[in-house]
Amino acid sequence: MRMHPIAAGLLAVLTHQASLAADDPSKQPGYDAGYQAGYAAALKALAAQRSDDSNKTAPPTSPASTASQAAPAANSPDPTPKVQVGSDWWNHSSYLYPQRDSWRHHIEASYSGTWLDGNDSGRALRASGKVYSNYNAWNNELSLSVDNRNIQQVSGGGNVKDYEILQESVRYDLNPQWYLGGGYIYEVDDQNLITSRHTLLAGLGYYWIDQPGLRLDTYLALGRFRENYDDFVRTYVRLNSRDSNIVYAYQTLQWQINPSWSLREGFRLIQDQGESGRYVLASAATGLYKAAEYVKRYRYLASLSLNYQMSQNVMVSLGWEKRYDSNPWPDVLKSDITKRLSVQLQY
Repeated sequence: MRMHPIAAGLLAVLTHQASLAADDPSKQPGYDAGYQAGYAAALKALAAQRSDDSNKTAPPTSPASTASQAAPAANSPDPTPKVQVGSDWWNHSSYLYPQRDSWRHHIEASYSGTWLDGNDSGRALRASGKVYSNYNAWNNELSLSVDNRNIQQVSGGGNVKDYEILQESVRYDLNPQWYLGGGYIYEVDDQNLITSRHTLLAGLGYYWIDQPGLRLDTYLALGRFRENYDDFVRTYVRLNSRDSNIVYAYQTLQWQINPSWSLREGFRLIQDQGESGRYVLASAATGLYKAAEYVKRYRYLASLSLNYQMSQNVMVSLGWEKRYDSNPWPDVLKSDITKRLSVQLQY
């Protein structure tokens, strides 16, 4: 192999320099200042030659790419998130996925065919929608559900009765397990002769399990509600409205069985702190009712659904739901059971 002239000269110099034993070359026998100047010149020429060769072979680098390598972009998201949750961030604590300094939203709309058992028998149609929003540790859920019931009542006769619920919920995740939550619920319940019910809540929740495929959480809150009644109650029970402090608790479980199938279970309990009358017929002639005793009413809602994800934006759900009221109006059963088949669109 033919050696470059500069490299050959430098090799000879280095060989001679290695033979010197002392650290100070000026004190070595035969020290030559001219030789040292030539040695320095050879080093400089070799460095220049190497720099020229590397410039010929290295690809050009743009100023933009050089700047991006030198200084990472400010406010860039964490490149190593704790867990990859996929697309269902709204079902989990904000600590499970990379938090963002901007709003993100998720929308769901569903339409259901419903079969009723209990106080009402027959079929109903349910339309509902939800909007989930997130900003860092702040989470918001706004939901609306409307049932239009063409029913046969247990007391006889058939008519149309509606149930409407509007719910606004705010959650702040304190850490991966604990969160603060509050909200407002507005309801219209024709079956229970309620023209409007307003409920305010504030409490504390805990994630027992929060993984990409499994979530279990509980929530305990204090609140207050006010119910306004329809003309029948105002006339024959002589009660216009009622309010009470409440203890409110719920538990939810969501299990992603596989990429297509999921299971969701929920339980909600509302315990009145104030007493309400248990009414009986006082006079058949007048049709008036009176309170035979006063009790602390409680209500619960239990639900279970099996869901199949047909595509990214379409899901089919088969659900079961039970509502229970420990102190209903006279001639009203304590429990109602609903079975439904739903089609849900999500974006």
